[in-house]
Amino acid sequence: MTGYGQAHDRQRSKEAGFDHHLVKPVAFSEIQKAVRGRFED
Repeated sequence: MTGYGQAHDRQRSKEAGFDHHLVKPVAFSEIQKAVRGRFED
């Protein structure tokens, strides 16, 4: 979770190997989806 949400910020987190890039403020439902997706793979 970050305050940085520009396209280059998202690209950098992807290149670093992160599965998700959530920009604050994040709805709790978005956090739940990210966690569920991680454990349902």
